[in-house]
Amino acid sequence: MAKILLADDNAIIRRIFRRVLAERPEWEVCAEASNGVEALAMVKRHRPDVAVLDLSMPLMSGVQAAKEIIAACPNTLLVAESMHEISHLRGALKSLGVKAFVPKMRMVIDLLPAIEAVLGGGTWFQDVATTH
Repeated sequence: MAKILLADDNAIIRRIFRRVLAERPEWEVCAEASNGVEALAMVKRHRPDVAVLDLSMPLMSGVQAAKEIIAACPNTLLVAESMHEISHLRGALKSLGVKAFVPKMRMVIDLLPAIEAVLGGGTWFQDVATTH
């Protein structure tokens, strides 16, 4: 059973992600966070296999949370998501250790394959200008 943490400041978005993830009974959402500080605390507590992080969260950005999660729990795989175009951040995210990026507008389509890719040892990087 793969454990997944959802971190997004929008509760409706987290609910949508939960519905999408429910298609995979072998995965479970082990925790949710509404900001970067909570995300870091939940990762330390639950040790998820995957953390899905919004890059634009309050208190601590998803980028800063990713840095701290990787330092504290290097086995947690990170999937970043955002409503913003991130082609200028792609290299920085990859060098940080983020394994996937999916635009928020494509999460319903690309969340499952992105998580499959990272759980399988791969990566998945999307931006709003491209499709996979």
